[in-house]
Amino acid sequence: MSMRTQRRSRILDRVRRWGYGLLTLATLSGARPALGADGSAAAATLAPDAGDPKIRQFLDLLVDPAVRRYLEQSQGTASHAEATHRPDVMSVSLAARLDALRQHLGDLLRSSHEFPSQAHMAHEMAVDAAQSWGGLSITLAALAVFVAMGYGAQALFHLIGKPFRRWLLALTLDAVDERVRAVFARSLYGIGLLASFALGSIGAFLLFDWPSLIKELLLAYLLAFVSVRLATILGRFLLAPGAERFRVVPVPTPTAWFLYLRLVAFMIVLAFGNATIEVLSRFGLSDIAAELGRDCLGLALMAMACEAIWRMPRSEPIEAGDGRLHRHRLRASLLTVACAVLWLCWVAQARTAFWLVAFATGLPIITAVGRMSVLHILRPAGAGPDGDARSLQALLFEHGVRSFVLIGAALALAWIFGVDLASLTMEDTLTTRLVRAAVSVAVIVLGTEFLWTTIRAVLDRKMRQPIPTAAEGFDAGHAARMQTLLPIVSNILLAALALVAAMMVLGALGVQIGPLIASAGVVGVAIGFGAQTLVKDVISGIFYLVDDAFRIGEYIQSGSYKGTVESFSLRSVKLRHQRGALYTIPFGSLGAVQNQSRDWVVDKIVLNVPYGTDLERVRKLIKKIGIDLTEDADFGADILSPLKMQGVAQFGDYAIQIQTKMMTRPGDAQFAARRRALLMIKQAFETNNIGFAVPTVQVSGDVPQGAGASALMAVSRRAAAEDAGLAG
Repeated sequence: MSMRTQRRSRILDRVRRWGYGLLTLATLSGARPALGADGSAAAATLAPDAGDPKIRQFLDLLVDPAVRRYLEQSQGTASHAEATHRPDVMSVSLAARLDALRQHLGDLLRSSHEFPSQAHMAHEMAVDAAQSWGGLSITLAALAVFVAMGYGAQALFHLIGKPFRRWLLALTLDAVDERVRAVFARSLYGIGLLASFALGSIGAFLLFDWPSLIKELLLAYLLAFVSVRLATILGRFLLAPGAERFRVVPVPTPTAWFLYLRLVAFMIVLAFGNATIEVLSRFGLSDIAAELGRDCLGLALMAMACEAIWRMPRSEPIEAGDGRLHRHRLRASLLTVACAVLWLCWVAQARTAFWLVAFATGLPIITAVGRMSVLHILRPAGAGPDGDARSLQALLFEHGVRSFVLIGAALALAWIFGVDLASLTMEDTLTTRLVRAAVSVAVIVLGTEFLWTTIRAVLDRKMRQPIPTAAEGFDAGHAARMQTLLPIVSNILLAALALVAAMMVLGALGVQIGPLIASAGVVGVAIGFGAQTLVKDVISGIFYLVDDAFRIGEYIQSGSYKGTVESFSLRSVKLRHQRGALYTIPFGSLGAVQNQSRDWVVDKIVLNVPYGTDLERVRKLIKKIGIDLTEDADFGADILSPLKMQGVAQFGDYAIQIQTKMMTRPGDAQFAARRRALLMIKQAFETNNIGFAVPTVQVSGDVPQGAGASALMAVSRRAAAEDAGLAG
């Protein structure tokens, strides 16, 4: 018997087993013939008349993939119908589940002995199918031609996009808008590359008419090539290992190359391994053997993931005693355990646990990478690659990405577990009510968090703006007033959002919030009557702020309290005295407020000069001092009106009082300019022999005029002589 005859015989043996399904569909009464576990009865029934042309035609039909798919779908429908009569999964005991798991693992162990022979037989069937079409070498050549056509179409797209790449490379990427445009442009270019490759390979392949088996074989491997190409394009877009300035995920270049190569290798093993298993399944590999092959493929992928986790380059070296090394090892160990748990869940067919662990492990990583990428792309202009952007756009994009990831994960889990979201709004069972409540609460929490983050970002951005100084404009009160009012606005908005969100959550959980709102109104009225002082303080504070009586950083005085406004709450203001004391004053007790830091201040200096001083000369000197002080680089910007002499204030007992004034900006500038003016006046008076009048005491008595001075001189001489005698 020739090799071809043996292969034909094995194909017939495999096909006879499919006769059971067709006989089941053909039997109108629905009765099943008594068959062995391996279909030997059907084989015995079909074997005696195997040479009949009708039976031969029947067997040829069973080889047709379309017929086989129809039989599989029919058997799947019957299995689904039987499954509907089974008890609910929740009613199945743990022992039954363990028995099913034990039986499944036993089937996998038994199929491990048959896997080599089944894989060899499926391979021979694939080779026979290729030989019937023209030979295995021709099939492989056709696959290579279509892959080459895909790369050719990609090269053509690359050539057409040369002006686009030239424009992209010319971007400096210093500004945020340029980086955002570069990200969108590179994403569109990557989509174009993938679409051109898929169109040139799979699109060209589908233009021709192929035998069914050859079509499935070639299409499986072409899809594998497209998957690998997708991984390479996605890796270059996110990591850009050869162009650091276009990198979306902010990682060092060695780490980018490491992750890119591991991503491509992971996709190669996954895509081609899965395509090989699918092809072998089409050519006779049993379901349990195919599942064993997928488990082995998953083990290889798990090993690759663990290798990448432990060997990933770090951005900076970590010494042995550093605490970061222990945290790095702990994270790597947890990820390794997660990979092992995922593989075990897949082997044990615990699909629910598999997807829950996968999402619980992947969501934090994806969220963290998305946050890093957004902050990297939207970093301020001029910041380094590791710069952290805290702008409003960055925060909005960051929370938008996180919300998108969470909502996408929820929808993906619903699709994986077969949850019909539309039916949740129509049914009214306990499960649907709980699911609807959970979804509503999640949406409310996400929406409230996003809204509060946006509001807080806007308020923080306003409060971080420096208060304009007097040198920046005469009317600089708007920004200072905003910084005074924004903390109170922030607290009020936070309380309002929290209250509204709590009410919406209670409403979503089925709690009647109408009585709660009415009770809250009654309690509020009672609290208002019982806390009149508190209400007075709050309302007084609101009116103080509405009247713009004071702002943070201003120096005020109210009664015996004075100091710089440091902060305030809903009911009180804090004043810092210049000596360090901190006053906390309720708004209701504040009373009239004297603000000494608003707009401008007039500083008056009084000088005492002796009688007989040339006042005109003094006036000219003070005027020159005022001009020089205005032209000073340190004080000129803070002087609104120069120092000048107003005239004689009054005639005193021992001096003439001269009054001067100048207008300055309030605060430190006022006192600094005053000190400098006094120093310049003293120096100018000394230079021009003008003295300052000081009070004197004249003693008079019965002695003649001048006797007091003579007596004092005599006393002084005697004291000097006594000192000389003692020294001798």
